[in-house]
Amino acid sequence: MQPIAERRRGDAIAHGYQCPGCGHRWATSRLLSAYSEIHRARRRSDNSAAA
Repeated sequence: MQPIAERRRGDAIAHGYQCPGCGHRWATSRLLSAYSEIHRARRRSDNSAAA
């Protein structure tokens, strides 16, 4: 499901969603810095697999 809205503030990102069936809305948020090591490790893995 694609977000219907996105908001960034500093190191935080929030996405808004809406159910296409019932119209219920909700939001998720996270601190991007909390995921930086995961993304670095994934890029290293992807680059080594491509080599």
